[in-house]
Formats: sequence, C-alpha cells, structure tokens
Amino acid sequence: MKQDPKTADIRSLLKLISQILFSLLLVTLTACQTQKISILAINDVYRIEGVDADTNGGLARVRTIRQRLLRDDGSLILLLAGDFLSPSLLSRHYQGRQMIDVLNLLDGQEGFDPRFIVTFGNHEFDKSAMKDAQNLADRIKDSDFTWLGSNIEFLPLIDNQPHLKSNVIIEANGLKVGIFSITTRTKHPAYVKAFLDYHETARTFSRRLREAGADIVIGLTHLSESEDIGILNALGGEGPDLIIGGHEHNRLSRWSDDGKRVVVKADAEARTATHLTVSVRGGRLKTEFEYLTLDALIPQDPVIQARAQTWLRKHEVAFCKLSGANSDCLSTPLATALSELVGEELEIRRFETNLGDWILDNAKSAFVDQGAQLALMNSGGLRLNQNIPAGAPITRRHIEELIAYPTTLQLIEIKGRVLKQMLNHAIEDWTGNGWFLQVSGIRFQHNSDRQIISNLRLDDGTVINDSTTLKVVVNDFLLNVPFGQDGYDMISPRDIISDKKVDLKTLIIETLSLQQEIHPVVDGRICNTSLRPENCL
Repeated sequence: MKQDPKTADIRSLLKLISQILFSLLLVTLTACQTQKISILAINDVYRIEGVDADTNGGLARVRTIRQRLLRDDGSLILLLAGDFLSPSLLSRHYQGRQMIDVLNLLDGQEGFDPRFIVTFGNHEFDKSAMKDAQNLADRIKDSDFTWLGSNIEFLPLIDNQPHLKSNVIIEANGLKVGIFSITTRTKHPAYVKAFLDYHETARTFSRRLREAGADIVIGLTHLSESEDIGILNALGGEGPDLIIGGHEHNRLSRWSDDGKRVVVKADAEARTATHLTVSVRGGRLKTEFEYLTLDALIPQDPVIQARAQTWLRKHEVAFCKLSGANSDCLSTPLATALSELVGEELEIRRFETNLGDWILDNAKSAFVDQGAQLALMNSGGLRLNQNIPAGAPITRRHIEELIAYPTTLQLIEIKGRVLKQMLNHAIEDWTGNGWFLQVSGIRFQHNSDRQIISNLRLDDGTVINDSTTLKVVVNDFLLNVPFGQDGYDMISPRDIISDKKVDLKTLIIETLSLQQEIHPVVDGRICNTSLRPENCL
C-alpha cells in the first residue's frame, strides 16, 4: 500500500525529535556524572632514606603508599613540589645523582614515568655558578620523569633538556589535568636568565592549559604560603583551580577568600604525603584532601630501601676515606645525649629548642674574648630534621646532616633597634620558615598570632632599647647579600667588627668530643605567649 506523504513526513519529524531528545538526555546524564582524579604529593625531600633512625618518612614509604593508591586509581598522579637535589650529606658528594636514581624507582619499573611531575625549589640552585649548569642539566637528563619550569628562563644548556617542560597535560579517568609550575626567585643562579612574575605566569598558563582542553588546572609551586594564597585570591577564575606547593616544611592548607580554591603542602622529608581527590561534576570542581602519615606502620618498599642503603654504605666509605678516617667514621659516637635533642623542623623552625640553645650558647662562647653578648642563627641552617633520643649516641653523621652548608661565625655590632627588626622578621609568617632565629644571650616574648616581639632584654635582665649597642655573633648566611640573607637585609658585612672567624661544624664536633655528654634544657629565652606560655620562665 502506498504511504501517505504527510504521514511519512510526520514519522520522520518524530524520529528526528526523538533523536534530539535522546542526545539531550545523554548530554544531561554525562553532565550529571562525577569524574574524579587522584593525586599523591610530596615536597622538600632531602634524603633518600627516612628520618628518626629510618622510622619515619623516606622514599621507600612513598613507593608503598603510591602502590596502595594505584590499586584504587590506576591513573594516580605523583607530584613533587621542589627541593630534593640538595642540600643533603650525600648530595655534597654525588651532586644529587643518588636522589634521581631513587626517584626513578618510584614507579617500580624501568623507563619513563609519565605520571610523575616535579618542579624546581630554591635548593635545586644551591650550586649556582655557571660551571654548575652542566650538573643540573645532567640530573634532568638522567630523570625518568617530567620537570616543570614555567616561570624560569634557563640558558640553552638546561632549557634544551628533553624532560624539561613549561607545562603538561595528563589524561586521567576521562579528564585532562593541566599542570604548570612556579619557583621562588630567592636564589638566582648564573644559568637562569630570568624568573618571570608569579601572577602573570599563573594567569598565562592557566589560560593556555584551559584553551588546550584542560578540565582541571594545577599550580605546582615552590613559594611561601602568602605568595601561594596571594595568587589564588588575586586571580580567581583566571588562575589555577588549586595549588600544590612546597617551601614551608610543615603541612598546611589554606582556602582562598571565596572558598573555591586551596593551597596544600605536606611535611618535609615525606613524614607526610598529601592525597588529593579532585571531582568534576557539571563543570564544577570539588577538591578534597587528607594527609597520610608515613611512619613505622607503613612498610618500606624493599627495592627502594635496598637501593638507598647501597648509596648510604657507598657514601660512608667514600666520605671517611676523604677524611682520612676509619670507614665507619660517620657512625662513630662523638658524645651521648642525656636528654632528647630536639632538631625536628616543626619545632626548631617555630620554637626555642634545647638543641638550638646548646648550639647558639657555644657560638656565643666562641667569641666571649671579643665581648660577644648574644648570638643569632637562622634555623634553616640547622637541617637535622629529626630528634636524637635521650641516651643515644651523637654521631658525626648527625653533625654533618645538621650543618649541611659551610657555616662561618662572625661578630657584628648593631643597635637595639636593628635587633628588634631582626627578631620581628624571625616570627614573620610564623609557619615554620627557615628564617626563624635560634638565639643565645637574650630573652623576649612573642605572640604567634600578632607576630610582634616584646619585653626584649639581655640574659642579666638589662632592657634592650633602640639605642643599645650590642655585639652579636651571627652565621655568615645572614650576611650573604647575593643569597638574600633570608630577609635579614637590616644587617650587612659592613657591621663586622672582628677578623675572627669560627667554623660552626668544627666548633660543635670539638665541643662534643670534649664534653662527651650533653644535657641541654629549654630555658624560656624565646617565650611564645600564645602557644607555649608554660615555657616562659
């Protein structure tokens, strides 16, 4: 039977409408679906082994956690937010080769790891002369992972390395994840032409990555917390969706003023790692995170643990040979700690500790013949990042790790007003920064919320006024103008009043060898009235 043309047209129209409705339904259902990615992030990892006698942190535990998380999400992304090539005891000898070798094992297989991304921290530039450029280029070349340097303009030797990118997009669980980086300009090595503006870098690469199809944009940074949150608040939707950072050595999280974006950082030395889940539903993002504690309850991956121990044994033999000592010289006790010596960074970068007191008291005593009244040292120069238990031996390894850089003590003369400026800077951005000062010869109070010092006086009770003249022992880094002095630009080499110089590491080793036992106690010289008033003696 011949079909009515009108009926055929109606049927075609209905078929078209149903197809359109079905397509709209699919779009609606897809928009309502929640897609997720997961990220494991660490920062500021200086050792290949763990701390606290290998009971906490360490890359072998990072590998274990990565394996566990991969069981739930095979697209897991691993990020390292800078500071890993140096400083460390082994890096002084191997220039970071040991770290790259162990990091290459974090995926458990040979070859390039496309889901492991790192960026540069300021300590990647500790070797900053032009002759050091080849070493950094070699470390990048030897890496089985991607380096990001979005705000760094390198000279060609480094810039042409195949594993160095300005940004990257990784596909994970149907989503495109765009990642760029920003590194602090606190150190400017000779082989870097320029560090680009932080905000402009974030704005430019956030736009570029979104234009390239990124569903999620992440800033992998090595900046201060205030700089990170400043980017999120200033740029809003023009910036990254979240920042995963380093530089501070203590875990922290801070949401932007609008509550839509967050900065997260973990504890140094992989004592903790950040596990993040970013969900996308209908174009809207939601970030959730937790801190995973990598302690003795987390087993160490045997392959990485064995490789780390091989490097440690090899290094001790080489170090001791160069020192003209027995092959176990790093393990040989110098003295015994009768009380626990507190050198862990969450403490020594925020509070007075007995280890800090003991070191600074000895620094001051070394210049007593010059009339020294007090001593100051930035806690970032005391890099043990672990405690030595009561009753435990203090070894050469402890001291070599504690004083990671050549450190010379010198005597300067300043006025009381300058000392007040220094102490107020010491508690600025009070979150565990390396510029926090350990002290000797003075006592003062501070409120960690208000971040201002008060009641400043000498040990004998003498009030320090703005016009008081003071003779102060300081470590040479506080006078190192090219390296930024950790912000202590209120003093300079012009303030030096004596030719006498004392090597801090040698001073510590000789003092320990003479004393055999030490039992320092916190005496309340740095009184934190808001958090530890009980220590204000």
